[in-house]
Amino acid sequence: MSNYDNAKAVLALSEPDPEYSKFISVNKQPQLEFSYPLVQAIRQQTLAAEQQRTAKAIESGRFEECRTITMRDGFESDIRVHRPRIKPKDGSPLVVLAFGGGFVFGNVLQMGTTARVLNDLYGATVVCISYRLAPEHPWPQSHEDAWDSLVWIASNASSLDADVSKGFVIGGASAGANISAVLAQRSLSDKLAAPLTGVWLNMPMIFKTPDNVPEGYRSLYLSHEQNADVPGLLNKSALQFIRSAVKGDGSSPMFSPVNAERPHVGMPPVFFQACGMDVVRDDALVYERMLRDNGVKTKLIVYAGVPHGHQTLFPSLAKSKQARLDTVEGIGELLGKTVSRTDVENALIASAS
Repeated sequence: MSNYDNAKAVLALSEPDPEYSKFISVNKQPQLEFSYPLVQAIRQQTLAAEQQRTAKAIESGRFEECRTITMRDGFESDIRVHRPRIKPKDGSPLVVLAFGGGFVFGNVLQMGTTARVLNDLYGATVVCISYRLAPEHPWPQSHEDAWDSLVWIASNASSLDADVSKGFVIGGASAGANISAVLAQRSLSDKLAAPLTGVWLNMPMIFKTPDNVPEGYRSLYLSHEQNADVPGLLNKSALQFIRSAVKGDGSSPMFSPVNAERPHVGMPPVFFQACGMDVVRDDALVYERMLRDNGVKTKLIVYAGVPHGHQTLFPSLAKSKQARLDTVEGIGELLGKTVSRTDVENALIASAS
């Protein structure tokens, strides 16, 4: 059970972390004004960085490959399959990861480091999916691509050297967390070839606007205004750009899982991570509360006083290091696996070397 069921506790999460405050006082953060040219530049820069990391991983003997699968409209979408170097004798669980980037940037390589750690620690087969980006491909293209990919993966798990009876988890960060939440809820009505056994939601956006938050939970939805002008990658201005580019319908179950005909009931366990200074912080807090109120097993960790994407933007912070460790441990718990904190730390170091 979380400790964030009252407004005072929720508001306190935005008090800046001392280490973060010290860092940005020395390293001034630009206030980004999002535009399509900036999005294109970010796409190119992040892809180049991910390609370098991927090349290094392959040189070290990783078992990774890209495949294409056919979407409903004939488009060939990429997936990247990460297999463990040592396959468990009793079979590999399956983890599906969706990248983040506000539905406007990101790529299939983004979640590679997390995938490799899950390979090493849990013997999991990890499939990173991709989806077409806005504004070129507005909503619901992203979610349709992701759903088509998940359906294919569930039906072809054995060809990926995965055994879904050992665990079948979906997850992602930011936009990827929204997609994961939507797909997990949809999987309860539009049955997959195998049921999901866990969901990981890191910094999810669940509600398009505060008006989409169910009335009984609006008193706890405070971050949209409280963190509207925080420095960094995501604030109210950035959200406005994303909304105009994505053109999502906040009342649709293909945009938010809470809009499903029978929401929450039957959801597998869900692991949440949220950031105290994040404009979408309370998307996680409110959705976790809604699931918990409906009998779903949840785990929520909030990193007070740091912004959206701190793990990537400020990787040296203690809370960023903690969040990366928690991600790996939390997904392990969803798979029913436990390893030592030292093993997690060593695996993260190895994946980055």
